[in-house]
Amino acid sequence: MKDWTSPIYVFFEPTLAIEYHDKQRCHVFKCATHGCKHYAKSTNNMRKHVKSCWGDAALQAAMDTGNTAAARDGPIKNLLETGSIKSLFEWKGKGKVTYSHRQHTRAETRAEVVCWVSESLRPFEMVNDRGFQKLMKTGRPEYYLPSLSTVAHNVKQVFIETCKHIVNMLQVKQS
Repeated sequence: MKDWTSPIYVFFEPTLAIEYHDKQRCHVFKCATHGCKHYAKSTNNMRKHVKSCWGDAALQAAMDTGNTAAARDGPIKNLLETGSIKSLFEWKGKGKVTYSHRQHTRAETRAEVVCWVSESLRPFEMVNDRGFQKLMKTGRPEYYLPSLSTVAHNVKQVFIETCKHIVNMLQVKQS
């Protein structure tokens, strides 16, 4: 396994399963995304899965690094950290709003709900609303929705980080 240096391996759990199909041994890689139940059994399937689960930008960023260690320590580091909502807000940019055919990861869902609740001045209880849950889970009943307490915690965390950022901006202007 130490000879496997392709950046694609960063997106999968470091321990893999070995299965036998028709007396042929194969390696089975489990996706590192929390909540993802998919497995990849060939490198081509690994690339396809990374595109669908992590997105083209993440795959390209990892592949541009050239090896597993550089990808893990470089551009993919924030993606692999579980629950770091701050890294998702760094991805946000200006420009035209686009929609993806790819389902959000848990962290992306949390970030989008925080943005939606904050921008539209909705109460945190909105995530417990039956109609909201029906809209979000129709066609994909396993879709993760954060709890009321998770949304409240994330909004508070974003508020604190925003305040720190504003304080830093004001201190720079006064100098």
